[in-house]
Amino acid sequence: MKLTISYVNNSGDTMALYGIHSEEALNEIEEKIFLQNRIHYEQNKNFLAIVRHEALFAAYVLTINQEKINKNNVLFKINKITDLPEDIDLFNNNLYDTVYIKYSNKYTTYGNCLFNKWCGFDHLILEKAINKKESNNVSRWIYRNQNRNKINFYKQLNKLEKLLFSFISITSHCPSISITDMIQLVDEKTEMLFKKLPKNNIMLGYYLNEALVDRCIENYDHNSILFKLYTSGSRFNKTQLSRSCINIGFISNDKNIVVKKPINTNLLKGLTEDDFFAGSPATRKSISDKSFVVPQSGYLERTMVMSLSILEIVEEDCGTNNCIETVISSKNHAKTLSDKYYKLPGSNMDWEVLDYQTAKKLINKKIYLRSPITCQTPNLRMCKKCFGEREFKTNYLGIVAGSNLVERLTQLILRTFHTSASAELTINKDIKNYFQNNLIDINHINNKYILKVLDLKKIPEEIQSIPGYENINIDQNEIIFNESSKTIENKDTVGLLQDIKLILKKSFNVDKHPQEYYNEFMRAMLTVGTIYSSFVEMLFANIFLVDEENRKFWRYYPDQSIQVKLGDKDIAKYISKLLGLLYEPNKRSIEKIEETFKDLEFDPKKHTIYEKLWLNQL
Repeated sequence: MKLTISYVNNSGDTMALYGIHSEEALNEIEEKIFLQNRIHYEQNKNFLAIVRHEALFAAYVLTINQEKINKNNVLFKINKITDLPEDIDLFNNNLYDTVYIKYSNKYTTYGNCLFNKWCGFDHLILEKAINKKESNNVSRWIYRNQNRNKINFYKQLNKLEKLLFSFISITSHCPSISITDMIQLVDEKTEMLFKKLPKNNIMLGYYLNEALVDRCIENYDHNSILFKLYTSGSRFNKTQLSRSCINIGFISNDKNIVVKKPINTNLLKGLTEDDFFAGSPATRKSISDKSFVVPQSGYLERTMVMSLSILEIVEEDCGTNNCIETVISSKNHAKTLSDKYYKLPGSNMDWEVLDYQTAKKLINKKIYLRSPITCQTPNLRMCKKCFGEREFKTNYLGIVAGSNLVERLTQLILRTFHTSASAELTINKDIKNYFQNNLIDINHINNKYILKVLDLKKIPEEIQSIPGYENINIDQNEIIFNESSKTIENKDTVGLLQDIKLILKKSFNVDKHPQEYYNEFMRAMLTVGTIYSSFVEMLFANIFLVDEENRKFWRYYPDQSIQVKLGDKDIAKYISKLLGLLYEPNKRSIEKIEETFKDLEFDPKKHTIYEKLWLNQL
């Protein structure tokens, strides 16, 4: 029996659906999911293998301080990077001295030249400090330098990591953090401000807390090991660093509602009895998320995989000119649209493949997209042109989409367990930056919060949007807020999951165009990653009906009014009785299996891969 595997996600859940009992199946697994035969994630063009953790810290140490190059004091003049001498004394004492490379007529630091050499380059390619955001770029250039040979790419990346681990282990740059260094993150003045954070105005308190945390990090010694670990992204994210040695701040309870009173100490200093019990709602939320929300996410993934399984590529071009429109909102949104077919409104251009560089230039502009939402391929399938030119090793792309849409959420929900429900709210960066640079003092007088600031001229107008805002006292350089009893829901991944479930809920009162649902869902997904746009579009391809009784889908009748939007749990059952049975078998449905088969139309052209597997049609 051939496996005909469509997709296996990171946890191997989909793998459990198949029986592997043939050499042909094993060969197919090696071809389609063996790491050495794959270099990118399914959902985007990020590399599966990148420099991480201690190796990433070593890369950061090697490549910082490039802005301090002194061209008048050159340590070495070399013809090309491969001529660079390597010595432990140079590693310890001359990392940021200047090297001149004659071949490219460039000046760089010894450390950066060394890093490029270890990447296998013969000339200077990477000239930025390598942190977590740049690690994908490192893999991309190594892959290009290895002529896009996957095996050689993995060998070179493995060699680089070994060299970086060796460097960080045997030199004076080995990371070692003292308790004193961690305590010094917060000075006495800032510690007093933390103690004065509002307890009866959550949004104002959250803004001030974020501003003070960022002030502590920004004012800390940039040459310290702790700062380098954080900035490189190898260890500590902002929440982890803050909870460890700045302050715990605002938390949410098991209902995902932000608790009014912040916790104004950190784990390093320890918690008082009051702090311990004040933090217990967050602990309960962490346990609740792991016990109840993660299974919800897993069930949603199963629902998506089954519901979208019918979306296979069965032809090159359905020939439609129907499309959806969207406004490219950011660089991350532009990444999701790369490889899609697009047109510009008001132009006479044919459908063209959108690349990332072009998409970046079109940020904040409207474009038209060929999309699975409007694809005219029969039997609820789709064509290559409506999907886009991104390459996959399977045509069963509905399963790929369903898994990728939810898998990221599941992992992030699991991660919240480690930060004990720290509040994550959407804030205006200009307001946060203003408080970070100008806040002097916080006073609570007669149910009002009076903020003493340095400069009122730079205050953003948007500050009036914070609940409780009253006025500005120009003479005293003060901003005055009232207390606010407004309940605020946390915007972490758990909240995002609930928002997504609401978007996917069945509705008989559809007041939005399908592309509006797409845009809403895409905005939500962009907060957690850059998933390929077509995966999101596929979610809305077979969900809108203009005639529920006669099974007429909006995608084939776009001029008619939408009668109903199917819920995520209804799609599989509506597509096929057998698929509905495979998706959600129960005692009642199994007892009626003969009745199900009696009404079943046995047509391989209309069956999903799950039905074909069950009916042994593969």
